[in-house]
Amino acid sequence: MTAPAPLLPSGGHAPLDLRLAAPAVGLWLTVLALLDAAPRTAFLVAAAAGGAAAAVLPLLRRPRLGAVAAPLAAVLVCAAGGALAVAGRSAAVAGSPVSALAAEGRTAELSVTVSLDPRPRAAPSLPGGVEFVVAARTEWVASADGTRVHTRVPVVLLVRGEEWRHLVPSQSVRVSGRAVAAEGGFEAALLLVRGPPREVGPPSGVHSWAEEVRER
Repeated sequence: MTAPAPLLPSGGHAPLDLRLAAPAVGLWLTVLALLDAAPRTAFLVAAAAGGAAAAVLPLLRRPRLGAVAAPLAAVLVCAAGGALAVAGRSAAVAGSPVSALAAEGRTAELSVTVSLDPRPRAAPSLPGGVEFVVAARTEWVASADGTRVHTRVPVVLLVRGEEWRHLVPSQSVRVSGRAVAAEGGFEAALLLVRGPPREVGPPSGVHSWAEEVRER
C-alpha cells in the first residue's frame, strides 16, 4: 500500500515527485534494447553512456543549464549501469560450458535448481501427453569424461510427464537431455529433457511453507 501524497497548508495534495521516473525508464529501456546484444555491444553502450554522463556533469555548475543537466546525467548514469549489468550477465552466459554444448546441440547430464513453478507448454510437440516449461539454474554439468564442471547460468527445461508438475522453486533436480541454443534473453540453453526428474532434492523452508499454504 502506497502512502498518500502529503497535504499542502491549503488542504490540497502536493504534486508527485517524478524526478526518478526518467532515470528508471532509461535504465529499463537500455536493458530491453540490449537483451539480444553481444557482450561487446553492451560494454560499448555502457562506455558511451558513461562518457556522455561525464561530459554533462560540468554543466551542473551553470545555473541556467543545471536544471536540465541533472536529470540528463541521471538518465545516462542509469543507462550505463544497466548496459554494464547486461554485458556482465551476457558474458557469463556466453562463456559457460552449457552455451558451448547448446552451440553443438550435444546431450549432457546436469544438475539444476528450479527457479519458477513449472507451467504447461502452450503447444505440445507430441499429442497425448502433458508437456511443461521449467525455468531453472544450472549447478553443474558433466563433461565428456564425466567430470562435473560447476557453472550457474539460467536455462529452460522442456519436459514431458506429470511428474514435473509438482516441482517447486528451490528444488534440485538431475536431468539428461539435448542442449539447444536459446533465442534471445539471458538463458544459456534450452534443454530437451528425456524422462522424469531424478534425484529430486527438498525445497527450501520458505518454499515448502508456501507450498503447504497453497494446498490448503
